[in-house]
Amino acid sequence: MAHALSVNHERAHWFQFCGSTIGSAVLSLFRSEELCVALDILRHGEATTAFNRLLADGRSLLAEDSGLASAELQRVAVNLRHIRRGRQMLMDGCGTPNDISPEQASALGEAIGFTQRTLAFHTGDPDQWNTPSPIPIRTLNIRSHAQTTATDPVLGARHVFESGALLAEWGSLLWSSWGAWTPGASFSELDFNVRAYLGDALASASGSYTACLAHAMAAWDGPPWDADPRVRAHWIASMIPTISACLDIAMNPRIGPMVTDPDCDIAGLDAGVRFTSAVRAVARCGLLEHWPTEDAYRRFRAELCADSGLTFGDADAECWQTEALSAEFWTAAETGHPLLVSGFSYFDYAVWAMRRMHRFRYEEPLQWAMPWLRFFRQGDRAADFGLMVDPAKVWASAPLYWTGNTLGFEVRLAMPVGVRIAYEVLISSRNCSARCGELVEGERRAADLPGVEASDGSV
Repeated sequence: MAHALSVNHERAHWFQFCGSTIGSAVLSLFRSEELCVALDILRHGEATTAFNRLLADGRSLLAEDSGLASAELQRVAVNLRHIRRGRQMLMDGCGTPNDISPEQASALGEAIGFTQRTLAFHTGDPDQWNTPSPIPIRTLNIRSHAQTTATDPVLGARHVFESGALLAEWGSLLWSSWGAWTPGASFSELDFNVRAYLGDALASASGSYTACLAHAMAAWDGPPWDADPRVRAHWIASMIPTISACLDIAMNPRIGPMVTDPDCDIAGLDAGVRFTSAVRAVARCGLLEHWPTEDAYRRFRAELCADSGLTFGDADAECWQTEALSAEFWTAAETGHPLLVSGFSYFDYAVWAMRRMHRFRYEEPLQWAMPWLRFFRQGDRAADFGLMVDPAKVWASAPLYWTGNTLGFEVRLAMPVGVRIAYEVLISSRNCSARCGELVEGERRAADLPGVEASDGSV
């Protein structure tokens, strides 16, 4: 059972990165770093030598004596810093919106512009990579409710994602307590054994996994967080649909690349601020006390957004790709296929999957917000609903996941495709992320800039 629950956890992360707007933005920024290195650094012979020398000396890439011969290479260094800093701000939280510095706002705006350029590069318009497209971010939060208070924790997409994955990990155990997921059912007593297991899971989870849950519990007059873990487990289980709606709102701002007209307000983009704002809206609008239908869930989510002054991000970006990228290619391609030999990248698969996952989120928001549901009968809906939306089993489950020391494949990828994607992800996560991290950290130290909690580079 432990393995199955761990896979539920990793599957939720795939839904978050592939199917939420902020997840797609972070995934695109990771690819932006790679493109910046591959297209703008490694093609310059003198750049590699200069960058390595500067890293060894601990000097700034932008210093007057940096040795970067051209203004173009200096621009590349700035782009790398903006991309990485923007990604870290999204993942770890921007802090108090009213206190964001102009430099931080500029970095985030530039980073969001790079998400759109990266998507264009992979969907038929590679010339867009060299077209500046910064998004002017307003640092002053003018919304009436979407703002932080002195008691709000500083949260980011990392905390939202982990809390959502923790719920997904053991959400499947709540089947009987929520009337077998039948629309209109009320929450009943949590099974004693389930309560004990969930209590242990909460007690052993790190703060980044439970931060959002603890905040909601305090805001909605739940039991104290230091109460008996079994009491906390029972309360959280009773709040599953409401908490899931708040996490859904937090993960889906209007942000590129999947939204073509991004929000320009920090409060509208920060996952942590969006979550705390949605939690406050629940205190005014009420809870989801009965298991919702898709329409009821959509209406409740819209009510929370309207009350908190938040916009909601539904994907509208055009993602044209060659028709050769199809379910048949992903599941049946053989070694030597022209796309595998040419410029195919793992991100081409990610874009293909994102298009379908975002469409699924729009059409079935409840199923997307709680990924474990699709394996259960829900009223008149048959079990394994995933086979209806993804009959080829090629995008609605995690293509790769790690549980303990085990690397697993959950989708039905052809072996050459799966090996190619796994190889690229492993190499790029280890090498490019480490290199870009060193570049940005060196910049931060040299310029005496405030640090941002380091990202682990795993997406």
